Amino acid sequence: MREDHKFITASYGMGVNYVSPNDVADCAVVVLLNQKPHRNKVYNLTGPGPITDAEVAKLLTKHYGTNIEHVELGYHAYKEDCRKRGLPEWQIKDAASFERIKASGVDEMSSSYTKDIEKITGVKPESL
Repeated sequence: MREDHKFITASYGMGVNYVSPNDVADCAVVVLLNQKPHRNKVYNLTGPGPITDAEVAKLLTKHYGTNIEHVELGYHAYKEDCRKRGLPEWQIKDAASFERIKASGVDEMSSSYTKDIEKITGVKPESL
């Protein structure tokens, strides 16, 4: 992306519910400083909802002040592109697996995002 200004993905247009590390840290601090109300509870920390790779490319364009082109490839073409870019096999396997999960659409389901961050911290989760 740095050299070619391309965000290459294989998610087949499906959105991902990214969670902010800032929100995770905020939740951890709240829970650690007041543990009793959180004992024996399980939280699913998520962002506010799914965002597509095309939307991510637009946000990256705005952030970096240069056009970031979104290139959507199929799964096998994505793996081959990673090889051409010289990524090690373990990273190709991991990146392609992540793209396959994204393409499954699991993050598009309304059940894939929660209000747990807001319940814990009292503020809405961050978005990209």
